[in-house]
Amino acid sequence: MRTSVLNTESTNRLVRPVALAVAALTGLALFGFLPSVAAHAVTDDGGIHIDPYYTSNDNYQSLNVDVSVAKNADKAQDLDAVAALSEVRVTVNRADGSSVVKVSKPGASLIGTIKSGGGVTTPFVITPRGYDEAGSSSWVKPDAVWTLATEPVSIDVEFRSATGVLLSAHADAPDGGFSAKIGVPYADMIPTIDAARANFRNQADYKGVTVDFALKNFEDAKQIIVSVEREGAAPVVKTSKAKIVDAANVRETTRYALTAPIVIQQGTYNEAGSTSWVQPGAVWTPKSVPTAVTITVTRENGPDVVQRIASIGGSIEGVMPVATESVEVTVPENSTDPFEISVPADATNVAVNLGVVDDGQVTVPVDVTVRTTVGVDVTIPAGTVVTAADADWDGVITAPTVVSDVKVPDTKDGKTATVSLAIEVGSATTSIHFDQPVKLVLAGQAGKQAGFVQGGVFTAIDTECTSATPSLSTGECWMDSGDDLVIWTTHFTTFVSYTATSTGGTGGTGGDDDDDDDELADTGAADASLLMGGAGALALLGAAALVLAERKRRRA
Repeated sequence: MRTSVLNTESTNRLVRPVALAVAALTGLALFGFLPSVAAHAVTDDGGIHIDPYYTSNDNYQSLNVDVSVAKNADKAQDLDAVAALSEVRVTVNRADGSSVVKVSKPGASLIGTIKSGGGVTTPFVITPRGYDEAGSSSWVKPDAVWTLATEPVSIDVEFRSATGVLLSAHADAPDGGFSAKIGVPYADMIPTIDAARANFRNQADYKGVTVDFALKNFEDAKQIIVSVEREGAAPVVKTSKAKIVDAANVRETTRYALTAPIVIQQGTYNEAGSTSWVQPGAVWTPKSVPTAVTITVTRENGPDVVQRIASIGGSIEGVMPVATESVEVTVPENSTDPFEISVPADATNVAVNLGVVDDGQVTVPVDVTVRTTVGVDVTIPAGTVVTAADADWDGVITAPTVVSDVKVPDTKDGKTATVSLAIEVGSATTSIHFDQPVKLVLAGQAGKQAGFVQGGVFTAIDTECTSATPSLSTGECWMDSGDDLVIWTTHFTTFVSYTATSTGGTGGTGGDDDDDDDELADTGAADASLLMGGAGALALLGAAALVLAERKRRRA
C-alpha cells in the first residue's frame, strides 16, 4: 500500500506540471498570444508543396510563397515528373478579382534547385525597401499595385516544361487570410489615409476649415497634398513641408495623425510661419464656399493614396468674409516652394505683393502662378527680376482682370478685327518689365491672333514662339497649346486675343449662296411645269391635225 501511495504521489508530481503547462498553452492560444498553425495554408496537392506567408524585413514586406516538389510518399515519382522543368509560374489571386503572376527567368538556378528536391521562395513584394525586385536573377518582376482591396485569397503554382504543364497545385487562404509568419499581417503593410474628416472652424486663431486625418503604414511618402474644392473658384491646395513627411515615413510609427488648417480669415495663427505646411495663395470671397476636400499622398515606390471627404461638417456661420474687399496676397520670402494664388470669380480687386523692393526692383523668390476663373493664368518664374519705371513702386501688381473697352484696329490688308478676350495685368500707375519672359495662358483662345495695348497704342504680336519655354530679353511671342493661346512677354499691360475677317467681295456669303440655290431650285421647278404643259398642248394639236388629214384623204 505504501508503494501505491508513493507511486500515486510521484505520478501527481509529474502530471500536475504537464497539465498546468497544457492549460497555460491552451490559454495563450485562445487569447491569440501564440501563432495559429491552422492559419498557415500549407498544401502538398498536385505534387507541389506550397507554403504561403507574409514576412517583413529590411529588404521588403511581402507575401512569400515557398514552393518545392511535394513532401510526401510520392516525392520520388514527382521528382521524375519535373525532370523536364524549365519554368515556374506562381499566381496570386486577389480579393478584387485581379491576379499577380510571377514567372521564373530563363536559366534561373531555382530550376535546378527544384529538380534536385529543394525549395525556392517566390517573394511578392508589397512594400519595397532595400530589395531590387527588377534586378532579381530568379524572377521577372510583375506589374502590381497593392491596396486594401487586393488582399491575396488564393495561390496557383505551375511547374512547366517547354511543351506544357508538368505539375500544378492550388492553395486557398484560410479564414482570416494568409498568416504572418514573420512580421505583420497584410492590412498593416498597406499605406492608407485613416479617419479623415473636415469641419468648419470659427475661433480666435483662424476662421476656416480644419482637416484632420492620419497616415498609416507609410514608408515612402513624397508629399502630402490637401485640396479644398470651392464654389465658383479653383481649389485651394495646401502642400506638406519635409518635417511631416519625414515623420510619417518612420517605420516604427504605424499611425501618424495630422491636421491641415485651411485659413479663410486670419487670426492669431501664423500660417506663413508653419513648419508643417506651405501657405497657399488663397483668395476668399463670400461666394467661394468650401464644399469638399481631397487628401493625396504621393509615393516613391507605389501609387498615390487618395481619400476624398465629400462634405464639410460643422457650422459655416461667421467663417466666410462678409463682403468682397480688396485683397493683397504676399509671396512668402523664405520659401522654396512654388506659390499659387487662386482667384475666385467674384473677386474684383486682387493684388500680389512680390516682395521687398530696392530702387524700383524686386526679385521673385519662387515660381508664382496666379490662376483665375476668367480664363487667364499668369506664371512668373523664380529668380525673375521685376523692374518698374517708378522708383517708388511698392512691389505690388494686380491680378489679371477682364476688360471690355478694348478695341483693335482693322488690319493693314483691310480685315476687320474682333476682340475675343482682353485682360489687364500689372500696374495702373507704372510700367512693369521683366528680365526674362513670363507666361500668360488664355484658355480656349487657340487659333486666334494675339496683341497688346500700351499707352492707347495697339501692337500685334506676330512672332511665334520657337519653343515651349522661349528665351526673350525683350518683346513677346505667342504659341498655341492645345485649346489655349499662350503669350510669353517681358512686360505687363493689356493683352488681347482677336480674330480678323474679310469684308465685302464678289462671292457673297454662304447664306446668300444658299438662298440663291433655293431660288434657283424653285425657279427650275416652275419652268419644268411650263415646259411640260406646252409639250402636252403641242401633242394634242398634232393629234388633231392627223385626224383632219385622215378625213380629207377618205373623202378624196
